[in-house]
Amino acid sequence: METDIKKLINDALENLNIEVSGITVEHPADLSMGDYSTNVAMAVAKGIGTNPKELAEKIVIEMSRL
Repeated sequence: METDIKKLINDALENLNIEVSGITVEHPADLSMGDYSTNVAMAVAKGIGTNPKELAEKIVIEMSRL
């Protein structure tokens, strides 16, 4: 499942013309936060000059289109 999630995130980022390597997907310490988490939006946002929350929302939209 983790591999599938990484692929979805990678594909979404490609659609947004954002190049990233080494996406980290993990189980959050607090499972009420979900089954998996990633910090990709936080890690990438500053480098491309955008708000991490807005980038995360764009990634989610792109993932829903895949």
